[in-house]
Amino acid sequence: MSDVTLRKQAEIELKLKERLLDGASDSIFLHDLEGRFIYVNEAACRDRGYEREELQGKDVWALHCPGLCGPQGKILRDLLAQGEITFESAHVRKDGSVMPVEIRARIIDLGERRLILSVARDITERKRAEAEVKLNEARLASLLRISQFPDFNPGAAGLCPG
Repeated sequence: MSDVTLRKQAEIELKLKERLLDGASDSIFLHDLEGRFIYVNEAACRDRGYEREELQGKDVWALHCPGLCGPQGKILRDLLAQGEITFESAHVRKDGSVMPVEIRARIIDLGERRLILSVARDITERKRAEAEVKLNEARLASLLRISQFPDFNPGAAGLCPG
């Protein structure tokens, strides 16, 4: 094959990979060990309200909500030791709202460079469902405690809907 044909095939393959990454529904980030973004996909930008250039100008830790993610040093040490980790955090969107995320990060070697590939999934609905389950468990426990009183009417006490 000629060099031109090989280069054309490489360009087509690169475009295909870019479209696959941008077509993903989860946010995909590629950054160096210092946290500087090298690549962010469309979902990463859209879900956080940034243009690609704005987001790529940020540091990965600028997205994390303080206090809702482990210390960045520990996360990086664990990642370097294990090669791959999954953890929960929360990202702050451009408008200041908070989005709970589950992040799966792994170390990848690209030639001489060690990089971090992270896939972040919005877990807002999962967190909402977990909170609802906890609330229902608390209501049930409360009903069980007070049902020990023979004259108690849960409907009159506003504990039962309807």
